[in-house]
Amino acid sequence: MRPSALFCWALAASTAAAGVLPLPYQLGEHVDLRADAVGFTGGWGSVPEKERLKLRQKAGYTWTFPNEPEGYKKRQEQRWVEIQALDHYQERLDNFVQYTQVRTVPNYTQNGFDVVDIPHDLWQRMRDRLHEQLPKARTESEVQGIYGSERPRMVGHGEGRNLLSELQPILEKWVPDIETGLQPVTAYGMRAYGRGASLGFHTDRVDTHVISAIVHVDHKYDDDAEPWPIEIEGHDGLRHSVDLKPGQMLLYESAKCPHGRSTALKGDWYASVFVHYKPKDMATYWPYQQKDVWLAVPPGWDSKPLMDDGTPGERWAGAFLTHDSVVVQGMADRLATSSKKGLPDKVKRNLAAAHPAPAPNNHKRMRHESRIDPELLKKAHEAALAAGEEPVKRQGPSLSQVAPKDIPKEHTGEDLDDDDDGDDAEEAKAALKRPEGRTLKKSARRDRVVPARRRGRRRDDDDDAAPRPKKAEEDDDEVEVVVGGSLLLMGFGWWFGGISLVSLTLCLRRAVVTRGRSLDPRRLGRKEKADLPI
Repeated sequence: MRPSALFCWALAASTAAAGVLPLPYQLGEHVDLRADAVGFTGGWGSVPEKERLKLRQKAGYTWTFPNEPEGYKKRQEQRWVEIQALDHYQERLDNFVQYTQVRTVPNYTQNGFDVVDIPHDLWQRMRDRLHEQLPKARTESEVQGIYGSERPRMVGHGEGRNLLSELQPILEKWVPDIETGLQPVTAYGMRAYGRGASLGFHTDRVDTHVISAIVHVDHKYDDDAEPWPIEIEGHDGLRHSVDLKPGQMLLYESAKCPHGRSTALKGDWYASVFVHYKPKDMATYWPYQQKDVWLAVPPGWDSKPLMDDGTPGERWAGAFLTHDSVVVQGMADRLATSSKKGLPDKVKRNLAAAHPAPAPNNHKRMRHESRIDPELLKKAHEAALAAGEEPVKRQGPSLSQVAPKDIPKEHTGEDLDDDDDGDDAEEAKAALKRPEGRTLKKSARRDRVVPARRRGRRRDDDDDAAPRPKKAEEDDDEVEVVVGGSLLLMGFGWWFGGISLVSLTLCLRRAVVTRGRSLDPRRLGRKEKADLPI
């Protein structure tokens, strides 16, 4: 073996043992057929799941990753377990799509990120513009994955496409294995995060945001000893916390490395610009579209238990990871647990606070408490009879509280007899034992109770009496009023019609006589006026 080959072999072995990998194509799963080639041309759900798995197998995906370092492999296996524990369909699916992208696409640097300085003149121009424009900056629309009570503010960086051109050589030097160079995609910002902000972990768009940089312009902390770091998972399987200083930028493989900010910003603002590039030769160096990631999602992602109850999940945030090891401040508490264990006490308290029980109906409770217990009433009645006294009649609820419908006869006393032998007294008292909410009023006859379904209409001595017939004089008066009113209306109609007819006749006669000519004396000569008929 030649010395140079032996040296290269030793270098590769030592870097692999240290968790730093040789380049290129050491991570990810590499297949020869893309989604278009096997006929998977639609989005997720465009074909049945069994058909998708057949196309996945045809493309050559096996979910094997022989070059992963031990630490990286351990973190990805832990992520699999945590995502499988998500029991909402939408949340688990979106987490699995992110996870599949992280694990299947390749890498082009040793650890996925680096920190370098921004060209000084460029940084100084953007910083001056930031301080000038920030007080009148517009508020950014709501973005999934950004948490906190204050929305970010947006200030244009003012550099146009020159910003991408000026930074491009720096990023191309960082990824020399992409020999054809990079193509600029977009520069976004300056985005100024507000107080209390945090950012969910995610990877960027797989088809465009491949090699990127976070250009940190400036910040205003409450205390410089409590920074707001960007956290990124390297290819070594560790999560690294990077505290950028103003004038520095983070280079990172944004479609490969999950990144976010788990802590809340303790300060007024934190402003950065985000620049993104992709390889010029995408077919050779990055033949990935979103449909390729969907196709690569492994079988078993939808294992039971999995529910589709119309909600995406308590913590779902679209294209952001939400499983337990990547929780950031501001994310919702996890409300769903195993059905065997039930909900923990803390979650029950949170649920009770979020969904309080309806306030009690005080009016209904007051009505219930104001009623007399029928048993006590019966005992008092018996005691009064034994003492030879006239029992005091019970005062029921007022009519304003009575609004029952369809009260059964056994609760109205309508089946009691009407004689005067007194044997219906006990049955009337028993009828008072009615369900709550059914309110009755008493008639004028003894203790008999009847439903208040027709209250407001005057009654005679008995509620069951027939309505009083009208007298003949009342009928005659009504007929006279109706006939007189009709004649008066007819007179007004004839009078109005006659006037209208006369007016119409005069107008027609004048139009015929003048033949449309004007009667203005200033326009007519004497002869014309003399010839006009009178």
